[in-house]
Amino acid sequence: MGASAQTKTVIEGDLIVETNKTRVIAENDTLIVTGTLELKQGAILTIEANAVCIIYGDLIVKNSVNLSVGAKLIVGGNLEAPSGSGKVELDVDPAAAFYILGTVSDNSGDFNCGNTSNYDPPGDNTCNYGDIISLEDNENDSTGIYDLFVLGDTQKGVTPVYSELCAESSVILSAVYTSADSYQWCDSTGTPIQAETGVDFEVSEPGEYFVKIYDSTFEQNPTISHRAKVVGTSLAVDIVADNDPVCSGSTIEFTLAGTEGATVFYTINGGSTQSIVLADGTAIVSVLNAQTDQIVNIISVQSGPVSCDINLLSTVTVNPLPNTGQIIPD
Repeated sequence: MGASAQTKTVIEGDLIVETNKTRVIAENDTLIVTGTLELKQGAILTIEANAVCIIYGDLIVKNSVNLSVGAKLIVGGNLEAPSGSGKVELDVDPAAAFYILGTVSDNSGDFNCGNTSNYDPPGDNTCNYGDIISLEDNENDSTGIYDLFVLGDTQKGVTPVYSELCAESSVILSAVYTSADSYQWCDSTGTPIQAETGVDFEVSEPGEYFVKIYDSTFEQNPTISHRAKVVGTSLAVDIVADNDPVCSGSTIEFTLAGTEGATVFYTINGGSTQSIVLADGTAIVSVLNAQTDQIVNIISVQSGPVSCDINLLSTVTVNPLPNTGQIIPD
């Protein structure tokens, strides 16, 4: 059975789920609410496996939120339960992810998250670990929510929050708050990374990182930053070419293969930079009426915000046509 179709729904402004109603985000789907999402008394928000719900404003709940395996809920504002709310149940699978960028405020008592000791990082049962209910890592979903991660809370912000590493490259992670007394960068388990105590941290290995920010003016000392995810990129391109010599005047074809939809930048014989899209994961660069040897040089490949420098060469030798002798009748 194949995966279900994916749909993306964007609601401009606020969304209210009325009393005793249920809002379901189906498997693999995405719901983006640019305002506040409010669940009335008895209302339920269910986010099924591998679905994503992004709320730029507050999440106001009076009943429950259910996240299935692999689901992700990202709240750019606060998580609130108004006065008079009943006990709020947050039923979150350990393989899901629940991010609260603002504060957690429950006027009816602690939110109930069950046993969070096995979460990464470990949480407490009141669901307010560092104001982030973090069960796994965030993913790059190209929705713009990451601007909110960076700018929404200067004391906890880290930029960039998602990076892709090209081969033999690195990325600089930075704390948004730049004037703290001291810093300590940590890996996903909370283990300090030796000697990484500056506002910036150069990362050359995939992983998930955060920084403990120490400042005497902060309410919590240290303040735990939001996380930054660094992954090895799947962005790739190669030249699949027949390098057998050809005769002068022939058409030469260089076949490029790689990440579907990526844009490849290249030159031919050191000329101006050109580009071509790997529409179905492949593309053909043609040279018509070739008179001399042809060299294609891949400079870089780009997909969305990710760009990797690449130096790939392929050469096809062009041989001159043999001299044509004169035929003299006997």
